[in-house]
Amino acid sequence: MKKIIILALGVFAWNSLFSSETIRLPKNLQSMAVGKNIEVYKDADNKYSIQDVVSATFPGKWEKSNADVPNYGFSDATYWVKFRIDDREAGEDYFLEYGYPPIDQIDFYGLDANNQILFHKKGGDSVDYSKRDIIYRNILFDMQNSDNRITQYVMKIKSTSSINIDLVLWKYKYLLEKIDTEQGFLHLYFGIMVALILYTFFLFISVKDINYLNYIIFLVASFFLDYTLLGNAYRIFDGETLFTVNNNIPLFLNLTNITALVFSRRFLNSRNIFHKTDKFLIGIGMVIVILMVYSIFGSYHKAISLSMPISFLEYIILGIVGVIAFSRGYKAAKFYMIAFGILIAFSMVIVLKTVGIFPINFFTTYAMYIGRAANMILLSLALADRINILKQEKETALREKLAESEKVARMSRAFQRFVPLKFLDLLGKEDVTQIGLGDNISKEMTISFSDIRSFTTMSEKMSPEENFQFINEFLKKMQPVIHSNNGFIDKYLGDAIMALFDRNAEDALNAALMQHSALAIYNQERENMGKEPIRIGIGINTGPLMLGTIGADERMDGTVISDAVNLASRLEGMNKKYMTSILISNNTYDRIQEKEKYHIRKIDYARVRGKEIPITIYEVLDVMSSRTDVLKQEASKIFAEALTLFGKRQMQEAMDIFREIFSKNPEDKVAELYIERCMHYIKNSGEGDLLMLLP
Repeated sequence: MKKIIILALGVFAWNSLFSSETIRLPKNLQSMAVGKNIEVYKDADNKYSIQDVVSATFPGKWEKSNADVPNYGFSDATYWVKFRIDDREAGEDYFLEYGYPPIDQIDFYGLDANNQILFHKKGGDSVDYSKRDIIYRNILFDMQNSDNRITQYVMKIKSTSSINIDLVLWKYKYLLEKIDTEQGFLHLYFGIMVALILYTFFLFISVKDINYLNYIIFLVASFFLDYTLLGNAYRIFDGETLFTVNNNIPLFLNLTNITALVFSRRFLNSRNIFHKTDKFLIGIGMVIVILMVYSIFGSYHKAISLSMPISFLEYIILGIVGVIAFSRGYKAAKFYMIAFGILIAFSMVIVLKTVGIFPINFFTTYAMYIGRAANMILLSLALADRINILKQEKETALREKLAESEKVARMSRAFQRFVPLKFLDLLGKEDVTQIGLGDNISKEMTISFSDIRSFTTMSEKMSPEENFQFINEFLKKMQPVIHSNNGFIDKYLGDAIMALFDRNAEDALNAALMQHSALAIYNQERENMGKEPIRIGIGINTGPLMLGTIGADERMDGTVISDAVNLASRLEGMNKKYMTSILISNNTYDRIQEKEKYHIRKIDYARVRGKEIPITIYEVLDVMSSRTDVLKQEASKIFAEALTLFGKRQMQEAMDIFREIFSKNPEDKVAELYIERCMHYIKNSGEGDLLMLLP
């Protein structure tokens, strides 16, 4: 009897030594966090086995947990957990959920009243995903106690990741409901991410802005990071690729960080706006790249321990840069600043939870996803806001550009009044702003000079205001005629006009005839107002010239330099002597292709002072308003005969014909002049130069 009592006391003492906290299951239980109902032992030296911890002689001290989710941070130790469950409902299946997917290895034991192992299950990311009791992102264990033989449970935990003992007891049917609800939420979460990626991609295709491409890469990296953190990556990779799966967390974390950095530098234009800060960001980026490489080949513990503070530091700096950018007037930084402010706050929650300062609950568990979702949505808003801002800036810039263009156009139109467009075309310039001092071309052109006869006498009878009004009225009549015949006015010389024609001599001749036609109409208007009519003379010559700019950098002018210009001017002046309307040189006459269209008579030979080669002077007789020109046309043949006799020094014969012409047309001043010249040569026995000397 004594031996039986001693044996019973020994068994009671042994059971008492390994007795666990008992979980009393309430009626109508759906789920229950068991963190506060467990005892934990830290095996710092990793030396104990299941047989050791359940033996009566186990020297370790078990500690009761006071948290729903005990968090021991990163640790190389092995953690043992034990608990009991009573008051199960008959016919119900129970499952234990371990809610931290990155845990490496879990050994789960069911013990009977004598602490004999009834089952041993393995879990964690080191175990083939397909061998789990239920295929789910978190680790689930079937409690397997239909015969009520199991009295307590023991769990051995070992991991390079943070030791978060997140245990929840579920009735099977409610567990399935929870999985369905959660999967729907996660599908929505990742669906939103995919939608954001696709939406941003199409925006990138549309606007071709590199910021959108950077944001797409950031979203993709965030997608894979969250997919891994939530335990879904283990569906793809089995236990043999544990190294790859575990290290995906720091790898994708750093990939997210580097893409966020690249996006932010470009979005905020930090290289140009924050030069010194940008160099610091580049330094952080280099550290992140090194950590990315280390995440693949190095220790998960060290990689994640280094990556998280770097990540937190980066987000703080990016948030500060966003605040500074916004304070400096960069409107697009508004949503960016808020986005990273939220991400910083939620990242701090994750860091403090991971190191064991914050408790593990729903908020701290999903803080990263809440913060990241808010961050991604706000960054999308930032990009959209940036589009609106850029659109507004472009519209403003366009309005300013249009206003500037209109201003330039007005200035150009104003300059065109001083510098003809044709002048620019000939110099190969698009607008007056391209003209430089000394720009020039050499080209054969026809030059036309026109001038009002007796303008000085007329102007003396008018006030200065009347003079300007008269000149402007006259020039307004002449300018369209010149332009309509492919010419352009090089300059106004008081009441005179110098025009250039670069196509052919006929343009200049036609313009001269139309000037006289326009003048006839203008004179009719003047006569109707009781004003005296005016007469003009036109001199035309063709030859090579240089057209370009002269002056100084501060003040320059367009001009034409050539002996051909001087001759055209002298011919215009000779109209006064000959009492003619239009005089042209042989240089122009020879270049008229259809001479038969015009009535032109040769009237003289002349030599320009200082020049050896003589010129021939022709008078155009097609001024229809002139009765004198009609008479000249009728006498043109005998005039040519008389001129030939004059050239042969047969002065008497020539003079007789000129007298005949003059008797019929007393206004033919040329015939009168030749009568005087013939008489002069007869008086001097035919001696002397027959050539007219031009001044």
